Amino acid sequence: MLDTDCTVELRSGTQTTGKISGKVFKAAVDTLVKSKKGKAQALPGEPPSPSNDLKAFIERIERLEEEKAATAGDISEVYAEAKATGFNVKIMRKIVRLRARDKTEIDEEAALLKLYAEKIGMQLELAF
Repeated sequence: MLDTDCTVELRSGTQTTGKISGKVFKAAVDTLVKSKKGKAQALPGEPPSPSNDLKAFIERIERLEEEKAATAGDISEVYAEAKATGFNVKIMRKIVRLRARDKTEIDEEAALLKLYAEKIGMQLELAF
């Protein structure tokens, strides 16, 4: 019934406290029904409960840390594969870092590097 595009008006006594879409209301009700031990969770747009939020944040961080570790492992495998193919992994890591940076930042660093090298009598020919 509430899957359609409708608006639910929220009232407290005789006062209207706000309106939300039927889909958001249905999701909130489903969340309340599925919540552990019947404890209410914050409705969309409502200030969150500190005790529920802390646990939720910790669990999200733990899941993301697991994903980060898995991703780091995958990246290491790609570098190992590239090394086995004959590529210089140290240079590849530098290229990846350079590509993540802004071009103006790279150009400024290259200019300073060249200037400093010249000040001590080194000749540098930078390719980037």
